[in-house]
Amino acid sequence: VARNLRRALRRRLHRLTPLSKLQEIRPDSLIATLHFNCARALLKLACVVAALHQIESAIALRPEYVNARSLQAECHMELLEFGEAARVYSALAELEPDNSSWAECADKARAWAEPCAYEVLGVHERADAAEMKRAYHALCLKWHPDRHGASDEAQRRASAMFGRVGAAWAALAKGGIRPRWCGGASCS
Repeated sequence: VARNLRRALRRRLHRLTPLSKLQEIRPDSLIATLHFNCARALLKLACVVAALHQIESAIALRPEYVNARSLQAECHMELLEFGEAARVYSALAELEPDNSSWAECADKARAWAEPCAYEVLGVHERADAAEMKRAYHALCLKWHPDRHGASDEAQRRASAMFGRVGAAWAALAKGGIRPRWCGGASCS
């Protein structure tokens, strides 16, 4: 598909652009822009997974494409994949070291990627074992990926949340001692 797009784009450019200007135009850059614009349209239609595939195609053609990476991070945040979003925001911070907002976004995404176990389960830190177990089972039923098979987006969100619930339960269930602090932050 990309090869056919390149050929068609070159033919069209030859008709529209003087030969001296053709040397300046990079077809891969234009195709990356097409993938990016397609991803933006898909995101507006709430097709986040399809948008993510288009963004990955754009970044494969143009690794330094800041707008595409920004949209990639936004898609990961939408899918509750905070660890991936943090990785992309960190890459953006490296691409644009003068823009401190990328580092801030990476820090926020990292914080959301490792939430307090009590907050994930929705219980107070003084909750007894039975209350935590009830909350865990209720959230497992709510977020089980098999119950969210309507769309790719719902499936990925459910998988992410199901994994977070399982990790929270594992953190609180191991050993008989429940820590007062979770992930370096207070659970209040």
